[in-house]
Amino acid sequence: MPDQLTIHIDGGSRGNPGPAAAGVVIAEGESDKPLHEAGYVLGEATNNVAEYTALIRAVELADGLGGKELSIHSDSELLVKQITGQYRVKNEALAELLEEAQVKLIRFDAWHIKHVKREQNKRADALVNMALDAGEDVIVTGEGATGAPPPKAKGTKGRGKAQDTATPINASTISVHFSKKPGMACPVRNMPRRFTLNACTPDGMCVFAAQAVFDEQVTLWKEIDRDRAQTTCPRCEVPIEIERR
Repeated sequence: MPDQLTIHIDGGSRGNPGPAAAGVVIAEGESDKPLHEAGYVLGEATNNVAEYTALIRAVELADGLGGKELSIHSDSELLVKQITGQYRVKNEALAELLEEAQVKLIRFDAWHIKHVKREQNKRADALVNMALDAGEDVIVTGEGATGAPPPKAKGTKGRGKAQDTATPINASTISVHFSKKPGMACPVRNMPRRFTLNACTPDGMCVFAAQAVFDEQVTLWKEIDRDRAQTTCPRCEVPIEIERR
């Protein structure tokens, strides 16, 4: 078995707290070929608990695969900076999970964890949503593989409060408009990192596209001089145009 493993993790909750899941991708070295990729249902939890649980699950799996050196990637800046000691952990539940993760990481010869952007962590994120949509563990690659469930045409829900009318994209381009004034059409400045299907993401947009749109919305709000952006659905690769009005 490989000594060096590359790991991508993600965790999410619909409701925060609410139904939660963890996504784990483990590959040999720097290769793109996964040894294990799965989404795990966690019951009811917060986003942060799900992120930590994803880390712990990934480390346990890496140990079972015989890995000795781990390169871990997460899009949770909070988790990464708490694990590396840059942030203090004030939440008791997270402190316990942090300690558990650190104890498990001691077993390895070497490890490091890196914060990455969400677009660099798409597969782990997709696995979270697969598990949440299926309501059960989804093991795509690795021991006990069940395969990925087919996408839901209706009722597909992303993390956060979702609309039941969301359906897969059937248009070549989607334009999304929202107000410059916070709290009017889109409260994105006050929203958590996880996206929500709401007035900003019209009916007919799948959760994967909605997530991509949400990421761009946040970017637009942070960079006030930008009024337009383009992104792509990470699953079906449909181009999406976002314009702030």
